[in-house]
Amino acid sequence: MRKHFLTYIIALFFISCSQPKDFLKETLGLNIELKEETFRVFEKNTTGEVNFDIHTYEIVNNEETTYKENYPNRPSIPKGWKTKKWKSVDSFEENKLFNIVSEYNYSNDETKKEVLKMIKVINTKGNIYSYSYKIKDKTVEGLQLFVLDIKNSKFYDYEFLN
Repeated sequence: MRKHFLTYIIALFFISCSQPKDFLKETLGLNIELKEETFRVFEKNTTGEVNFDIHTYEIVNNEETTYKENYPNRPSIPKGWKTKKWKSVDSFEENKLFNIVSEYNYSNDETKKEVLKMIKVINTKGNIYSYSYKIKDKTVEGLQLFVLDIKNSKFYDYEFLN
């Protein structure tokens, strides 16, 4: 089962890296261009139980930033995963699924700072987010969270695999 999750995350990473414009526009429904990656970290728990990958990008065309309703469109998402469409920010704390993001014990201070920035963005009015997740036996097995920071022209991609 874990092999399928890891395959999904790796495939999604390669799709987003090799065809970022198509992935952003056709899969996520975003009209943005990414300038450069400003932060990236991959961490694997020493026991091999938890992996996460965080990417932060600058957005080139923020004044044109729009998103399509009823997206992301993810027809190839693995069985058991659910996707929540783009929505305006409400409150990070209200979504219990996101506890895994805020309560995880990050080993690197820079990573924790970046996660706290992303949480602040999620709580800031005017920004949007979307996510896919898998829960089994009340445990979050996977989460991929996309956050668009309109004001600061940033795009966050947070992936968690348990």
